[in-house]
Amino acid sequence: MVSFFRKSTRPIIKFPFTNAELILEFITATSLSLMLGMIFFSWSSIPDIVPRHFSITGEIDAWGNKNFLHLPLTPAVNYLYSFVCVKQVSAYLQLPIQYNCGKCRKPV
Repeated sequence: MVSFFRKSTRPIIKFPFTNAELILEFITATSLSLMLGMIFFSWSSIPDIVPRHFSITGEIDAWGNKNFLHLPLTPAVNYLYSFVCVKQVSAYLQLPIQYNCGKCRKPV
């Protein structure tokens, strides 16, 4: 069986999170958790028909089912994918190309 994630002899560069990145990750995870938690805990008290869209004057111009409120799951799944999967696999996606070197080489 061929392994796509075989051990490489190239150095693996790990970039630690900066303080600003840690703060932004915390804010993102907290806001997504609060948004999903509010929907989950108040689901029984939400009416079956909810406003979906408001006009520029603030009037409701579209109505929808309360199942429309599942939309925050999309950014939550995208966040988890980008935070967990991409960070874990990024070591295998490093390309052997030198950038910003004046006379760059072609890929090896």
